[in-house]
Amino acid sequence: MVSTRNEKLENELNNYKNIQLRESIRMGYNDFAEHYASIGLLSHALKFYTSSRDYLTIPIHILEMCNNIIEISLEMDNYSNINTFILKANQVVASPEKQMYMNKFTAVSGLMHLKNSQFKQAALKFLEVPFDIAPKLWSFIAAKDIALYAGLTALASFDRNDLKSKILENQNFKNFLELEPQIRELIKAFYHSKFTNCFEIMANMQYDLTLDYFLSKHVSTLYTHIKNKAVLQYCSPFLSIDMHQMAKVFDTTVETLEEQVVSLITDNQLDARIDSQNKVIRANTTNERSQVYAQSLQLGKEFQQKTRFMLLRSKMIQSGIYLKADRK
Repeated sequence: MVSTRNEKLENELNNYKNIQLRESIRMGYNDFAEHYASIGLLSHALKFYTSSRDYLTIPIHILEMCNNIIEISLEMDNYSNINTFILKANQVVASPEKQMYMNKFTAVSGLMHLKNSQFKQAALKFLEVPFDIAPKLWSFIAAKDIALYAGLTALASFDRNDLKSKILENQNFKNFLELEPQIRELIKAFYHSKFTNCFEIMANMQYDLTLDYFLSKHVSTLYTHIKNKAVLQYCSPFLSIDMHQMAKVFDTTVETLEEQVVSLITDNQLDARIDSQNKVIRANTTNERSQVYAQSLQLGKEFQQKTRFMLLRSKMIQSGIYLKADRK
């Protein structure tokens, strides 16, 4: 069956080449590529899509070719090829079709950053995707996936202000969040420091996330970043924190929490020290009274120096020791 289909497509393509019909040749290459893609021979599909580039006649054909090659390259995990054809599509003259395709490619750029564990850049790219093109995304990137990827990467990389302005107050992204209620509730729980609820949602989602083609390799790292940011957010208002109470909030053991806090202190993310005897986290604070004394002493020294200079200048002028300006 496959060989019969191959033979038929090859005969059609050769006929098109013999009569030099550029549009028919292009479509012949695309038919061959679609056939190979349907039977899983992705490298062959990529070869035929690439061959069609010599027979493109109008801008929309260039965009369609870029779209086809990017889709196959995603399935092949060939991200360097993807970047090349996103740049090529961007060089096409402006048109309504171009904007639609570039919006799709924005989502792919987000996947490229996710692939490289560049979570903040990935989140920013996913947030640029307009909701109205959601039905036109590829079959393997649904609108709810945009909510999932953007939400998790934002939690792992955005500060509190960015979460509010770029996520919770983003009218476009709210439409995506409606399709993924768990992510919406997770972000709200994190923002409002309801960490028990937050970690419960994360635990419920974790297994499904490990089955996601694009996220599976990053779930552990993303969760670690989110939990570290939660610790930092929890600690920020306090000078001292009882680790037993904090462990209850984070639904973990004191020992596990202590290891996490030690790691954050070692990485200079948390300016604090741990009282291991009493299991208390103490923020490193400066002595404000000593700072005021030091500033006052420095100001006094500067005033004293300026006063000496003024007295010296006055004495020199009285004694006639000064330079006169040259008259021209």
